[in-house]
Amino acid sequence: MCLVFSAEPLRAEDWPAFRGPLGNGISQETDVPLKWSAEENILWK
Repeated sequence: MCLVFSAEPLRAEDWPAFRGPLGNGISQETDVPLKWSAEENILWK
């Protein structure tokens, strides 16, 4: 029983959900690229 109550603070409620914070799949970002390729608008490479 003590294990159940001690794990309570470990919940991650503020993490973004799969489809965003509202669960609707709509981004609130406004400055996003409309076009990209292998060389253009790729930040992770």
